Amino acid sequence: MAVADAARNRGEPPPALMYAWQCRHSGALPNDGGLRSQSARLMRDMATALNVYEAMRSFGRGMKGNIAEWQKAHADDSKIVGLVMRLEREYGR
Repeated sequence: MAVADAARNRGEPPPALMYAWQCRHSGALPNDGGLRSQSARLMRDMATALNVYEAMRSFGRGMKGNIAEWQKAHADDSKIVGLVMRLEREYGR
């Protein structure tokens, strides 16, 4: 939920998202060594955080237009946003 909040400018980005941004910007991995030297959990968390953040930002931009058209054009992002919204409903956010 912290990633979705960050995408909506409602909170600070969590560490996994910060690492993902730093890796993307620098073109380097978070820890010394190659890909196999990285924590699988950290790499998965970074990828998930980045996917959720980008989907929520895309949805926010899509809110300015036709939602149905956005959903058609961004099917994968739409699935992520739907899951986030379902979790928010289930956990009272």
